[in-house]
Amino acid sequence: MTGKSVDLTNLREMIGDDREAENQLFEAFFEGAEGCLDGMTQGLDTEDNELWRKSAHSFKGISRNLGAYILGDLCLAAQENFTCNSEQKKKLLKTIRDEYANVESYLKGLMEPQ
Repeated sequence: MTGKSVDLTNLREMIGDDREAENQLFEAFFEGAEGCLDGMTQGLDTEDNELWRKSAHSFKGISRNLGAYILGDLCLAAQENFTCNSEQKKKLLKTIRDEYANVESYLKGLMEPQ
């Protein structure tokens, strides 16, 4: 897989070649992403539109900050469409999970063994 899902240019300009810092940032991203996905899932399951919106908003931010712009754009769509019906949310969430899997796979392939 290519890095099409992630552009690490800005991140690497900030941290240089510090692979340990990069690994730590990736791990923090994974942890935050899982929390956001859990929040979106719970928001969907409980029909809590505000939880869905807040979780999508947070996921958008951490994705874009890392350089996962496609994922960030999908999360923006979820954030903006927080009042859509549950079937539409299920489709959005599946698309977000699929793109997150691409991002996660790519980043884990870059990580230095600990």
